[in-house]
Amino acid sequence: MRYVRSARAAVTMGLALAALAPATPDVFALAPAPTRTGHPSAGPTALRAPWGAGGGAGWTGADAERFWTPQRMATAVPESVGATPPPPSAPLNRAAVRPGARAAVPTAQHFAGVPSVGTLYYLGKDQAAHNCTASVVTSPGRNLILTAGHCSPGPNGRAAFVPGYDRKAEPFGIWAVTRGYTLPGHGTTGAGSNLDFAFGVVADLNGRKLEDVTGGNTLTRTPGYANPAVTVIGYPEKSKDPKDQAIRCTVPTSRLGGAGLTQLRIDCRGFWDGVSGGPWMINFNGATGDIIGNVGGLNGGGLANPNDPRYQEISYSPVYDDQIFSLYQQATADTGPTPPPPAYSMGDRAVWQHARRVVAGDFTGHGRAEDMITVWSDGEVTLYRGDGKAHFTGETRLLAPNSTWTHVVSVTAGAFTSGSAASDLVVRWSDGELTLYTHVDSAGIGGEIQLAAPHSQWTHAVAVAVAGHALVVTWDDGHVSEFPRLAAHSLAGEIQLIAAGPVWADIRTVAGGDLGGDQGLDLVVRRSDGELGLYPDVDTAGTHTEIPLAPAGPTWQTLTDATVGDDTGNGRPDDLLTVWADGHVTLYADTGPKGLGTVITLVS
Repeated sequence: MRYVRSARAAVTMGLALAALAPATPDVFALAPAPTRTGHPSAGPTALRAPWGAGGGAGWTGADAERFWTPQRMATAVPESVGATPPPPSAPLNRAAVRPGARAAVPTAQHFAGVPSVGTLYYLGKDQAAHNCTASVVTSPGRNLILTAGHCSPGPNGRAAFVPGYDRKAEPFGIWAVTRGYTLPGHGTTGAGSNLDFAFGVVADLNGRKLEDVTGGNTLTRTPGYANPAVTVIGYPEKSKDPKDQAIRCTVPTSRLGGAGLTQLRIDCRGFWDGVSGGPWMINFNGATGDIIGNVGGLNGGGLANPNDPRYQEISYSPVYDDQIFSLYQQATADTGPTPPPPAYSMGDRAVWQHARRVVAGDFTGHGRAEDMITVWSDGEVTLYRGDGKAHFTGETRLLAPNSTWTHVVSVTAGAFTSGSAASDLVVRWSDGELTLYTHVDSAGIGGEIQLAAPHSQWTHAVAVAVAGHALVVTWDDGHVSEFPRLAAHSLAGEIQLIAAGPVWADIRTVAGGDLGGDQGLDLVVRRSDGELGLYPDVDTAGTHTEIPLAPAGPTWQTLTDATVGDDTGNGRPDDLLTVWADGHVTLYADTGPKGLGTVITLVS
């Protein structure tokens, strides 16, 4: 029995969707009255009602255009309750209290905006007009926007979305928002702030769908807390931003600390009230991108005190995980054709702390090593199907928990069977037996061939990697050898690549692939002190020069296992997938002689 494996299996098969989010979301709730629609909100209220006037269905684009006149939009400011805002004259790029003290913090830049991001207007408490930021997300109905959960109007909110707003201009029209969706329990404090996102349904305008006019952004699972370049777009209120334009800032993200919080943080000046709901995008091409977050979360998305000098420098976002994809599925199911299933989840760190061995290979017949087999601590073996885009789309059990596979020491994949491009498995067991499995796919593991009997010399093998139809093995005395005849199911003809010695006796993990792009065998090795290195073009002449990938230290000492596959679909195995003792799973895409590749977090 493995801990929470039954829960993980249910999630991976899509059976726990109802547990991730209730079957009926809040349609759309009157959220906590915002102290700062750019960030903080006050306490929650029990009042709940749909978006739009009179329940939403009768609120049309023509109604929105008549109601939201230029004069009314000009008065739209984020409602402020119970807090003293900064002086209205404060400019967008005002310096810190101590000039130069935070010179490293960039300043957001004004720009003309993009059609897929705009302002969200509605009537809030006491009919005081105020606004947030929203973005268009691709959907089956081509009529969906994304914003913060606390940016939700009351029953007569007369919500309207103005895409591409630029200095009083509405170049793509004013669109009526008729209905909205949030998750129960969302808020701006505690764990509820992790759910501070919402979807709104937009009525057609002049016979056209919103997404057909503006284009759409792709809702995307948050890759991890540390992202090197995320573009954040928002519309600050005019009292702090006289230019009345969109702003954008491309900066790295980090994790927002705090018990129970799963949120990102950026540091960039200029994000005043009104930016709540603004998208956080990767792969932004100047018009659209992949949305991995939105301004929102704790305190509504930033510091709670508007008089803090850093108030407009620090912004937060909830992490996008199963919860938002469940909500997305429900929102689109009500408004368009049957949507795709929610994005697949590999589970959490509590599950992956029990992974013992991973190996990449072609186990689904796609012709590339984009799949992964995992051996768990209770002997269960599962197959993860890759999509060639650095993610996995589902899990299949190959072997139920059993005592035999708890004795696996290493597992290696390669096209060892003559005439087959699919991957076979070579398994080394704790008693020194070496086994080849020639039939490995989603139906199970079979075709067992014993290559070495128990209590053989293979008790001294430390790590095994694949080299074409051959195996490269490191031994506990430090020598490295190649077995070239595995395609013939034979270990005869061993070739010594490196003589015994202290350098390779210290190796703890080896993963092989084509990381140089020249069809040679390249080995990634980890030593006991945590040092990570790359040996390119290993051949019968030896391992040649080592290229450092990571220095010695505690970080890589916590590695459980690693494998190299073609997870990004570029045609060669150069993506280093790592499983760590604390349970997080990371992919270093396009790793090579220039260093570790782009970090993609699969389990954060």
